[in-house]
Amino acid sequence: MSIRGNERSAVIELISDINVFISDRDIIIKRAGGELTLTGNPTALFPDIMLFSDTARTHVLQGWEAKMPDVPITDETLINNATQKAILLGTNSFVLWNFKAARLYIKGQTGNYSIIKGWDVPEIVSREDVDRYEANWKRILHNILLEINEFLLNGLLVATNVENILSENIGSMLLKRNKNVVADFINNSSLTDTRISAFLTGWWRTYSAEYNNDETDVTIFVSYKYHDTDVQKITNNYWYQDTVRDYVDQLQSYFDNTDDIYKGEDDGEDLSQLSEEAIWSQLKDRIYDSTLTIVMISPNMKSFSPDREQWIPWEISYSLKEVSRKNKAGNMVTSSSNAILAIVLPNRSGSYAYFLEDKNCCASGCRSLKTNTLFSILRKNMFNIKKPDKNICTNHEEIYHGDSSYIYSVKWKDFVVNPNSYIEKAYRLQNSIEQYDIYKEVD
Repeated sequence: MSIRGNERSAVIELISDINVFISDRDIIIKRAGGELTLTGNPTALFPDIMLFSDTARTHVLQGWEAKMPDVPITDETLINNATQKAILLGTNSFVLWNFKAARLYIKGQTGNYSIIKGWDVPEIVSREDVDRYEANWKRILHNILLEINEFLLNGLLVATNVENILSENIGSMLLKRNKNVVADFINNSSLTDTRISAFLTGWWRTYSAEYNNDETDVTIFVSYKYHDTDVQKITNNYWYQDTVRDYVDQLQSYFDNTDDIYKGEDDGEDLSQLSEEAIWSQLKDRIYDSTLTIVMISPNMKSFSPDREQWIPWEISYSLKEVSRKNKAGNMVTSSSNAILAIVLPNRSGSYAYFLEDKNCCASGCRSLKTNTLFSILRKNMFNIKKPDKNICTNHEEIYHGDSSYIYSVKWKDFVVNPNSYIEKAYRLQNSIEQYDIYKEVD
């Protein structure tokens, strides 16, 4: 056997070996397959390998991402792709495999996937070693399958149905991606075909009441420190010092309509001599029509100047305030408090620990937010639930459970895996705003 060619050949060989191994064993895993993989597509929706609990391959137990040894098992792109596919599948686990190592990830209570088990084949370093030490990696592969079967027996791993994957996750995603294209096509067709126009008019007259409140437009205001350069490189220009603004540009690519994204100030204008009315006059047109404010947390977002002399606190304040003004028809309309999401950016060395740090002092795991590094208005809208569910951890620190903050914080690397889920979370918190003590003023 030789699989020194490409990764697709490796996947085929792995699937074959898994099926041979499980064929004469009475375990939950009944079949491995890769037929659902969209080959040749770097943004494939399905994992390289899928484990099924039935020979008809209708119940998915787990997805695997398989690479050759020259792709590190810690590669962020590999991890992010595997995470996104697990979310699409509706499974709570996935495995990363590169012949020299394997890692089992399981979804925790916080919604994040983390490693709970690892295996290594130290003899394998290069692609050539894969053939040389075939017996070694096969032995590890078989051990992994047996241990995964134990996890399944214990109920730690969750299966899903292929029909649900296709009808719910992917169907929903494809509809969201293409709804604007379909709408434009229908509109253009109705302009040239009176029969289509008449049909749509009659249909809308009958059913409009069912759809008027079906979907809320998402208009986003982004608050950030433009000139902060202490961020991990995100562009391919190595002669250029990346800034937070480069992350904001990348952020736009995750939304359907970039015209509905408004950015905060980027010129560093001195606010010390401006009145609140003058500041509001510069911000109102961008913030008033927005429904969601994203604040980019970066290491140097806060300077030594008072909060009142910096843009971000004012942008958060006006995002939270209910402001009335006249609409185009001349009627007074009052805006609601925005949903707010904090996206934490990695510093120059790729670390998030300057603000957000994962900890394992508790059996279930937790994370620590260093809110003392933030502007006062951000700090006061975190851990601000009126009736907190909390206890004392084993290291004598106070632990909050559930959605304890109106402003939820997420790492950039987690956000980009599934942006919509975090946007939806921010809106769910907004719908429960009465459960939080909201602080709206700039100190």
